[in-house]
Amino acid sequence: MVAWHRRLVLTVLVAIFFPLSAVVFPAPLVPKDFVVEFLAAEREMLEIMASLQVLLFSVLVVVFLAALAAAFWRRSLIWGLVVANLGGVIKLVSSFVVWGKTGSTAVIPTLVTALIFNAAIGYFLWKRQGPVE
Repeated sequence: MVAWHRRLVLTVLVAIFFPLSAVVFPAPLVPKDFVVEFLAAEREMLEIMASLQVLLFSVLVVVFLAALAAAFWRRSLIWGLVVANLGGVIKLVSSFVVWGKTGSTAVIPTLVTALIFNAAIGYFLWKRQGPVE
C-alpha cells in the first residue's frame, strides 16, 4: 500500500472520531438540573453572540481540526496527541469561563474522549516502536 493511502485513512478516521465522540453518550430520559441549566446558558450565549463572534468561534474549530489533520497527515502521532489534548483543555477552560459552574457538564465527555484518544495514540506508538528486546 502506498504511504499516502495510510495517511488518508488515518486522517479520515480522525475526522470521523471527533464528531462520533459527541454522540457516544445517549441522551438521558430525565436530564439532570445542572445539564438543563448548562444547555439554557449555552442557548443564551449563542443568542447573545454577534455574527462575528459565531464566525470567529467557527473558524477556531476549523483551525483546530485542520491542525489535528495536519499533524496526522505528517504522521506525527505526538503532535496529534498534543493538539488533541490542547483542544480538550481549551474546551474545558472555556466552558468554565463562559458558563461558570454549569461548565462542569463538559468535564466527563471531554475526559472520556481524551482517555480513548490517548489510549489509541499510545497503542499506535507502541505498535510503531516494535517489541523491546
